[in-house]
Amino acid sequence: MTENKQFDGETFDAKLDGPRLNKHMTRVRDFMSDNRWHDLEEIARETGTSMLSVSARVRDLRKPRFGGWTVEVKRISGGLWFYRVVKPEPVAPPAPPPAPVEVKPEPAPAPVEAAPVKAKRLTRDQKWAKRTVHALMGDLFERVEAEHAAITTATIRAVAQHMMESRS
Repeated sequence: MTENKQFDGETFDAKLDGPRLNKHMTRVRDFMSDNRWHDLEEIARETGTSMLSVSARVRDLRKPRFGGWTVEVKRISGGLWFYRVVKPEPVAPPAPPPAPVEVKPEPAPAPVEAAPVKAKRLTRDQKWAKRTVHALMGDLFERVEAEHAAITTATIRAVAQHMMESRS
């Protein structure tokens, strides 16, 4: 007994059943590939096969080895069912990786010399403000480190208040 790669089952004989079932499958698949709804009786009549064979072939269409078609089913009434097959979406092969692009490093820009900045003389109040800000920041960080506290608005206000009081 030769083995048929598509059909199987305990009673399947490839020599006796293979050609007949392949012919039925081809007829059912070709008829149903119109993407319209059909009942088993109509499919059997149009393909020249029995309703039992049509039912089995419609089930087979779902299997990957028969194409992996999507079989949609809807009940009309009682035991009347309609079937429609939808072609499977072709799976595109993965895109090849992009070709490597040679990246040439750009030359480093020429160094630009900054024009000398003439230092402005600070007024007495500006000097005091500068010293106060430096002292305030130092006190603030010391307090945060000592108390493991977060820098909050209240902490900044307390340090600023302390600095203002010490100026007077």
